[in-house]
Formats: sequence, C-alpha cells, structure tokens
Amino acid sequence: MPQISQGSIVVLDLDDTLYSERSFQRSGFNALLSELNLTGLADAESLMRVSMHGEDIFQYLGLSDNGKDRALEIYRSHIPNIELYEDAADFIALARNKYCSIVIATEGRSITQRNKVTALGLDGLVDLLLISEEIGCTKVVDSFYESLEVSAGIDVVMIGDNPIKDFLIPNSLGWQTVMLAERGNNVHDQHIEIEPSHRAIFTIKTFSELEFN
Repeated sequence: MPQISQGSIVVLDLDDTLYSERSFQRSGFNALLSELNLTGLADAESLMRVSMHGEDIFQYLGLSDNGKDRALEIYRSHIPNIELYEDAADFIALARNKYCSIVIATEGRSITQRNKVTALGLDGLVDLLLISEEIGCTKVVDSFYESLEVSAGIDVVMIGDNPIKDFLIPNSLGWQTVMLAERGNNVHDQHIEIEPSHRAIFTIKTFSELEFN
C-alpha cells in the first residue's frame, strides 16, 4: 500500500484521474450543438457514440470547414460542466490538511485545461499547474517538470491513469508513482504492453487506498 508523507509534493494528472474525461466530451458536444443551433440535428450522446467509434463528428454533422473551425473553438474554450470524482475531492482535501503541495500535470491546450481546473473548483487548491502547451513539450520529456522545485528531503508522488505518459519521467526522477485503475469509461487503455520504465510502482482502485504517515 503506498504511503504518503506529510509535507510531500503530490503531482496529479487531470483527465480521467480527477474527473471523467468523457464528461468533458459530453459537455463540449452540448456546448457546440447549442452555440451552432444544431440541437435538432443531433444530441451529445449520439456524438459520443460517433466519436468513440473513431468517426468524424464534423462530417456527421455536415459542417463546412468554417463550421468545423467554429465548433472546435467552442469545444476547446467552453467552461465545462464537470465534477471531481468524490474520492479525488476527499483526497485533495486530506492532502492539503497534511501540508502537501498540490501540482497538476496535464497535456492539452492552456485555455481548455485551465477551464477544467476552474470548473472543478481547484483554482485555490493547486500550488502549480503544468500544462504541455504552456511548457512546450509533453509529459515524456524531462523538461516538462523543470519548473517544479523539489527541496532536499521532500518526497514526491505522481498519481495518474495513463501508463504511456504519466510515469516515465517521474520514475526516472525517483518519485513514488501510483496508477489509478480505470473506472470503466477511461479514454486511454491501460491494458497495453509497455516498457517497465513506464509502469507505476503501485496501482490502486480508488484514492481512498492512499494513506498518509
């Protein structure tokens, strides 16, 4: 069972770790359908099915290139209707009470990821927000974490869900790494062949399994 020391730095992935990324997709589809007055043509659930089958939703909606660009802008910039997983919210509150610093490390566009953080009510709880577009590289590049200052004697734990990207660099830095098992609706598949360097040290089903010492 992973143990987290008081005063540690807790680095958290965002999508499918703290909330369901499918809920963001649903929210984005609702936003673009409403803004483009397409609610009579399709609904968010039908677009979810189209997307999950790997089909082009813009072609499905019959959008022109201009319409596609506008739809993408709406999807990426809307304030999403999303909620923290209950166990994630409880863990963040407990970690703050244990004097831990909270860092979110996420890939994506700045406006999209920052809107998610705001919608989840995390603005006042996060000490550092690392976003790939702002940093200029992805999580599997060493420099992604350069702005995270770790003082001697301070433990760092990385908690995420994507074995392809979330744990490679944290493992190389000697951090404790924890994978949150998929909840049945994750975007990224965890049942894939990966190199040992990409594997988390621990796997848990819920944040409630994490203990502080």
